[in-house]
Amino acid sequence: MRPARKPVRQWLLLLHVVLSVGWLGARAGNLVIAVDAARTASPDVRRVCYELVDRLDFALVIPLAFRSLASGVLISVATKWGLVRLAKLALTLAVIAFSTFGLGVWVETSVAATARSDAASPAAVALVVGAAGNIVVFLFMTWASITKPWPRTPWFIRRGSDRPPPPGQVDPAHQRNARLLLHPLTPRAALGTGQRREPAGPASVSRT
Repeated sequence: MRPARKPVRQWLLLLHVVLSVGWLGARAGNLVIAVDAARTASPDVRRVCYELVDRLDFALVIPLAFRSLASGVLISVATKWGLVRLAKLALTLAVIAFSTFGLGVWVETSVAATARSDAASPAAVALVVGAAGNIVVFLFMTWASITKPWPRTPWFIRRGSDRPPPPGQVDPAHQRNARLLLHPLTPRAALGTGQRREPAGPASVSRT
């Protein structure tokens, strides 16, 4: 795929940030509701809380999660940077899998348990801890996006003159400029051009 231009990448990055922040906000809202459901003594409030968590999952959390994943992959394949950090992608997939097969099952269990009786949900604590763990992973991925603690993947692509040389190989431009700097008669204007100018000779004086 041909790399997208800078304005396109900026719009894709904005879309990815909006979707990711929305995903985090929806999950934080579910955490607050799950805490209220675990602490309340009212069966009606408990039942409504779990139904609301279930509704938010299908209306916001799940769509935002997959759209955030898709936008992140699109930024990788449609821009010149390629897939820079594999760990962030792996964490995103892990969060989606845990939300589907962990939190999703606990939400359904809580809805079913509170709909049949006035008893508390057997997955109330697990739902709170799992939702809080998701937010911790979100914050960790945000920190990783800023600090970039992991090395780049083999799929990292950076086209252009600023591409770094392979490990162990000296940049020819830097080597040329260093050689020119050692020449005492080389003007500074010749640096970076690849050509060494000869010093100008003495100006001729015309006689009348």
